[in-house]
Amino acid sequence: MPDDSPAAAPPKEGLSVAFLTVEELFGGHYTFKLPWYQRAYAWSEDLALRLLNDVILAHEEQAPRYFIGHVLLARQIGEERHILVDGQQRAVTLMILFALLRRKFSGSDWAARIAKLLDADADIDGKPARYRLAPQPTVENFFRENVQSPQAMAEPIDEFGLSEVERNILLNRLRLEERLDEFLDQRGELAGLADYLLTRCLLVLEVIDGESENEAWKMLQTEENTGLP
Repeated sequence: MPDDSPAAAPPKEGLSVAFLTVEELFGGHYTFKLPWYQRAYAWSEDLALRLLNDVILAHEEQAPRYFIGHVLLARQIGEERHILVDGQQRAVTLMILFALLRRKFSGSDWAARIAKLLDADADIDGKPARYRLAPQPTVENFFRENVQSPQAMAEPIDEFGLSEVERNILLNRLRLEERLDEFLDQRGELAGLADYLLTRCLLVLEVIDGESENEAWKMLQTEENTGLP
């Protein structure tokens, strides 16, 4: 009998789209970098808290899943890291949240699990850190020392003399920690929330692999100019 079913459309060369959990995206094989011309981290405390509060609400309502947003990546041939074209604000905020959870779960299996979301080689003894996110050079050291490093956040930081991006990172770190402490006081544990964040929160991942990331930037520009995906 002939097969009369419509043939599946061939995949677009160099383009893939997938739904991934937070842990699948940040704990998988991807590593990211922010190009120097990418806009700075600008999320306010309200936006950072909204992300965490929305996750907490979905967890408390036992929603089967919560959609966080979409991420657009591009990678040139021969490059290890993907360029984070769209989704920077959300990704940086999640990194801050991962760092806070890693510290609160210090010494436990949860700490080791979350550490891999920050450092791709965290589970390999003696291997230098290979941080998931490489920010712009102007903030790279600050982000490593105050978010990514296992020793990060040991002491409060004086905001005097910091850039606007550095202040945003510190203020959001402070507010997110206060909200986690509030949740811990109310619920008595964080493991359930952490598990929900990692396994029930989803992102749409769009990846363009090729000789240039220009196509990805054009896609983003179209979205921003039209207001439509």
